[in-house]
Amino acid sequence: MIDEQYVGYDTAELLKKAGFLEQTDTCYFGTTNRIGGATTITEDNGVLPRPTQAVAARWLREKKRLHVYAIQTNLPLTEPQTTHWEWGYIVTKVDDPNTPDELFDMNYTTYEEAMEAGIRHAIESVIDKQEK
Repeated sequence: MIDEQYVGYDTAELLKKAGFLEQTDTCYFGTTNRIGGATTITEDNGVLPRPTQAVAARWLREKKRLHVYAIQTNLPLTEPQTTHWEWGYIVTKVDDPNTPDELFDMNYTTYEEAMEAGIRHAIESVIDKQEK
């Protein structure tokens, strides 16, 4: 069985700061990463949403107009021959997909690590724009 990949606690904090108040199946409570069931999330109740990476990426795409995707960064035809995959991420603006907004960190060992980093980077970009 393939399990869903949920965002980490630090990413959940950033999501809430960026305005993500969507209902999720699970959440983080208080200042710990204790996981609980679905509950109402408000700006000031100390509960953090815990969406899957797919839901967080969709929210960024639909609400903030940023598309995050993971890419394989090493080619299988390299010398010496590739023995494992390496991953990175790209963040593009939905309204201008031909121009990457950010192209960062291309050295993750799993797809999920690259997606988490890309989601976090996109959220930080949203927060920076909100604070200006």
